[in-house]
Amino acid sequence: DANPACLSGSFDRTDPTNPFQNFTIVHVLYCSGDLHAGNVTRPYNDRAGVPVQQSGFYNTQSAINWVLENYKDGVSRLVLSGCSAGSLGVQAWSGTLLDDLTYDRAAVIADSYAGVFPDGTQGPLIEEYGMCGVGVLEDELLQACVDETLTIQDVFEDSMTNNPNTIFANLNSKADDVQMSFYAAVAASFRAEPLVLTPAEYENAVNVIFERYNIRENYVSYFVTSDQHCYFPYSLMFTADTTGTKGGGSGGQMTLIEWANGFPVDSGETVGTQCDGEKLTEDEWSGFKYCDDVQQGKIFTAP
Repeated sequence: DANPACLSGSFDRTDPTNPFQNFTIVHVLYCSGDLHAGNVTRPYNDRAGVPVQQSGFYNTQSAINWVLENYKDGVSRLVLSGCSAGSLGVQAWSGTLLDDLTYDRAAVIADSYAGVFPDGTQGPLIEEYGMCGVGVLEDELLQACVDETLTIQDVFEDSMTNNPNTIFANLNSKADDVQMSFYAAVAASFRAEPLVLTPAEYENAVNVIFERYNIRENYVSYFVTSDQHCYFPYSLMFTADTTGTKGGGSGGQMTLIEWANGFPVDSGETVGTQCDGEKLTEDEWSGFKYCDDVQQGKIFTAP
């Protein structure tokens, strides 16, 4: 039986410091195992003998249809976010949502799934989920999907490019144990190497992804020295800073809740990249507690 989760983190209506306290929250539930964007019938059955269907695209589209029907005049402030698989879903859907919805200010925050996969595995996975034919992808992205070369980074970066006035962000831990576990699961399925990543290897891979996005003016990140997976759904959203889940800004760091309060970014206001640790250039990267020198000091000022 399904039971509702406790209303903590971004869902907590009782905490006045919650930047989303007065937002209407449309929560897309997840049970399809296809990053919220698939459409495929598998050649195997469930326990009842029924072919397994993954229909994340239609589940998500039904939620979008509800928003379009109930907010025909649009909204003043729109925040697209999700954690774990929801993070990947937001990255996949962000371009479509920013095109289809009406709003004054918007932000996209991908919480706790940067998309570190073994080389060569993303394209086949995305195609296998049935994402090529559902309408989320167009033109070059669609062709790359068909060719099994598409990555979630391609899709997310395309959204940034097409929406230069909208701020995009990643919220992530430097040693996210769940993301590393999923990496290992995919590597085992594809017999890819390396089979597992150390925390240092994982942070290096995440920083490569973030550096790719960082060339876009409308991108920032919040990088926590922790192994925590997901922030916004939990009460630690109110206690975390860049030093860890309970840092609370005691060392002068910007807390996560302070950073989150900056989204969406109003005209003339700013939001920046946050990280705690020694600043190292790529040739100096070592361990999993450093900050990538290239990304530090990045500031987005909303037009």
